[in-house]
Amino acid sequence: MKKLLLFVLVLAINLNAFQTENEHPPLSESTKKAIAIYKQNPNETNKNALLNTLNKSYESVILRKEQKLNSYIAQRDKTIQKWLNSVKFGKDLPFMKLDNSNNKEREKIKNAISQYQKNPKNEAILKEALSDYYDAFLNEQQIHIKQTKELKDERIKQSLEYFTSKNFNPKRQILGQNSTSLNDALAEIIASFICSGAEILPVNPELRVAERSFNANINALKKTYDENRTNKEALKNELEKAYKKLYSYRLNAISNAINRGEAGANLLFNKMQNSEFLNENFAELKSQRNLYGRIDRLICFGTNTANSDFHPRFKELSNELAKNFTKTNFTRLYQKVLLEQNAHINAINLNELVQKNLDELTK
Repeated sequence: MKKLLLFVLVLAINLNAFQTENEHPPLSESTKKAIAIYKQNPNETNKNALLNTLNKSYESVILRKEQKLNSYIAQRDKTIQKWLNSVKFGKDLPFMKLDNSNNKEREKIKNAISQYQKNPKNEAILKEALSDYYDAFLNEQQIHIKQTKELKDERIKQSLEYFTSKNFNPKRQILGQNSTSLNDALAEIIASFICSGAEILPVNPELRVAERSFNANINALKKTYDENRTNKEALKNELEKAYKKLYSYRLNAISNAINRGEAGANLLFNKMQNSEFLNENFAELKSQRNLYGRIDRLICFGTNTANSDFHPRFKELSNELAKNFTKTNFTRLYQKVLLEQNAHINAINLNELVQKNLDELTK
C-alpha cells in the first residue's frame, strides 16, 4: 500500500485545489496542431512530424515532474514544520481524514499524534513520523518519474497509433473549441466539490490506482477488438467494472456532501472567493482526461465537460453569482446544485451508459 502514497500527498502540500496533479495533462497546442495536419493529409512526413511533437511533449511532462519533485524537496522542512504546528494548535491534517489502516506512515502519524496529545514532550516522535511520511512521498515521486521515463517509447507508440487511427475523431475528442467561460461554470465547480464529498481532500488514492488499472485494461481490450473483433464481451465486462467502481465512490461522496450540509457549503464559499482556486478548478473541469476519467465525468456531470458541446447547468445563476458573490446567492446556487447532483446520481442507468460507451468504442 506504500505505492498509494504518491496519490495522497500532493494535495496535502497544496490546499488551494481539490485535485492532485493531473496524471493526464491536456494536449499541448503544438500536439493538437500536428494531429490536425496529419488528419488533413495523412502521409509519412506528417506522421513523423507528429511523432517528433509527441516526443517533445513527453519530455516536457518529465521535466515538469522533475521540477515539481525539486520543489517538494526544497519545501520539505517547511512543510513538516507546518504540519507539526497544525497538530500543536489542535488542527486536523487533511490527509489524515483518509483511511489509515492500510498505510503504515499515516498510521504512525496517528499514533504519534495520540502520544503527543497525552504528553507534549513526545514532539520528537511526532516530527519523526511526519518526516517519514514526507520522505516516503519523495521516494514514490522518484520511482514514478523513473517509471515514466522507462515507459516513454511504449506510451508514445500507443499515442501515435491512437491519433493516427481511422477511429480517432479530433474534432470530437480533442480539438473542438469549448466556449464556456468561468462565470458560466460556477455551478459545475460546485458540482465537482459535491462529487468529492464536500471536502477539500486529496482524491481517493485507491481510486487513482483503479484509474490506472482500468484504463490500461480497457485500452488493451479495445486494441485487441480493433485487430480481430473477437472480445467485445470482455471489453463490456471491463467497462461495467469501471462504471460500478466510480458510481459507488461518487454515490457515497454525494451522500457525504449532503451530511456535511452547511459546513461543506461554508468551506467552498470561502475558497471560491480566491480567483486562483477558481481558475485552477475551471481549468481542471475543461481539461481532457483518459477514458476512465471521461467515465467519471459522465457519472458526475452527465457529460464530458471538456467537449465542445458541453453546456453547463445553472448557467444563469452562475453568472448572477459571479456578478454579485454574496453568501445568499452562493447558498441558493449551492443548494440547487446539491439537489441536482443527488437526483442525477440516483437516476443514472449504468447499463445504458455501459452499452453506449461500448458502442462508441466498437463502432
